[in-house]
Amino acid sequence: MDVPVEIAFRHVESSEAVENRIHEHIEKLKQVFDRLVSCRVTVELVSGHRKGKKFLVTVEANVPGKAHFVGHSSTDENHQHDDVYLAMRDAFAAVRRQLQDYARKVRDDKRSADAGQSG
Repeated sequence: MDVPVEIAFRHVESSEAVENRIHEHIEKLKQVFDRLVSCRVTVELVSGHRKGKKFLVTVEANVPGKAHFVGHSSTDENHQHDDVYLAMRDAFAAVRRQLQDYARKVRDDKRSADAGQSG
């Protein structure tokens, strides 16, 4: 199933290479939880006080049942990346962890319900 993807670039030129990498990350999210409803990614170039320009990437993933997961690359100025690919990695890793926890919970709830019905 194709997941509707919205990609926004703020204060930075859009890039086909970045968009392709975003789609690769989304495919990996679908391997964790295959019922993604939508995904929104924002790539933003922000100016730091001491460290110059850094990337802030935000990933929002939605699944059925009104579950909403958000991951960011670090907003801490000391841990921000000047490489957009590293910022994307961190943001998608945060959402992946949340989806893994949610998938585990859904499986456990289903097992509990199935055990209650058969017993």
